[in-house]
Amino acid sequence: MSINKESILAAIADLLIFLSGAKSYWYTLNTSHEHGFHMTNRFGMTHENYVALLVAADLARYVNGVLTIKIKQWESFLRGYRFSGSLVEHAIGVEKKKMSLDGNSRQAFYVIRFGIIGKDSPLRFEDQDLGYRFLTSQTYALGLTRFQFNRSTEAMVLPMLSELFHAIKDKHKDDECKKSGDIARIW
Repeated sequence: MSINKESILAAIADLLIFLSGAKSYWYTLNTSHEHGFHMTNRFGMTHENYVALLVAADLARYVNGVLTIKIKQWESFLRGYRFSGSLVEHAIGVEKKKMSLDGNSRQAFYVIRFGIIGKDSPLRFEDQDLGYRFLTSQTYALGLTRFQFNRSTEAMVLPMLSELFHAIKDKHKDDECKKSGDIARIW
């Protein structure tokens, strides 16, 4: 089964447009998925499916266990035909940040903002309360939309999940070989 990048981008765009009907908020794209403000939580999916989704859509690459955002592709996607002329055209944006999320070392990462900008909306990622675990309101429409999104993209990203699983397994096997002194496989 081949991966249809355009179908995946269309599904992501439709979900972002739907989610933009809520209050504006910033979400991280490539930090620890354990934060309440990570996109996996807003999409309602597992971290593995999220990584496979972004890689299959060519919005990120995953090498040696690190998810790297392709910012030019994100910017192009957000300026694309699905968003232009819509009510959310100016309510969606992506930016690079460099700061500490856990109070320790500074790290570089990307954030995306979408939603209705109101008087109490954080205009910058740094302005929102990062200690607050953002919980999405669980309305029937949101639950149904996320369920449909996950169902529709699950089959599309299955080949990518398989590739990622084997890459992670091979990396783990190579790391074990290095630890034991065996010669790691070189391609």
